[in-house]
Amino acid sequence: MLRKFAAALALAAFGLNVHAADIPAYPFVHVDGSAEVRINPDTGEFDVEISTMDTDPDAAWKTIEARLAEIRAVLAQHGIAPADYVVQDIARRVRKGEAPTPGVPPVIETTAAVHVTVRDLSKWAAIVEPLAKMQNVAAFAVVFSHTDQEKIKDALMAEALADARRKAALVARGVGRKLGQASGVATSPLKNMSNTFGFAVDYPLGRGARAAPDAVDYTLVAAIRYAQDVDVIFRLQ
Repeated sequence: MLRKFAAALALAAFGLNVHAADIPAYPFVHVDGSAEVRINPDTGEFDVEISTMDTDPDAAWKTIEARLAEIRAVLAQHGIAPADYVVQDIARRVRKGEAPTPGVPPVIETTAAVHVTVRDLSKWAAIVEPLAKMQNVAAFAVVFSHTDQEKIKDALMAEALADARRKAALVARGVGRKLGQASGVATSPLKNMSNTFGFAVDYPLGRGARAAPDAVDYTLVAAIRYAQDVDVIFRLQ
């Protein structure tokens, strides 16, 4: 790594004309910085979809209403305020891929979605488990958050910048220079400059993401991973 940074420094110092409009004209060092933390969430949200197939629209809607009543009962049992859930995206449509047959009523798919916010995660499993077992209820989508996430992100930004400065100071000492001020900061890779000098950093797709397991346990409260990356150019004295 030091050898690559030294090569970049040499190119900048001797003023070689390599895409000069895209790179600083002064001696510099280019580094990345990163920071991450895992925090237990304090708020959870989920969406469920109620779906039924029937040639009789009235019978289909009675099924939807029955499931909605059961869901509301579970939410009320665990103290979820009416303001923290909403029924939305009610729709009726002919079953996908079904060709009309003269004299035969089409199968109608009737759906409704429910979005729920849970502010006391000690109740999460008791709420989610019975809903996941209900008939006609599927398509769970879950997201967790923290009420202080903006403060967490701000702290990670400061930590990532400090990490970049630490790396730059190490490189500067290694090539016999003093570290100057930062002259460029980005929260994503500076690809053009990096590729020009041949020290581009590989950022794998889906950093921090994990493949979905074969079976998802929606009753589990998962820790949240917050991460911040920076790309910084420092002057060298």
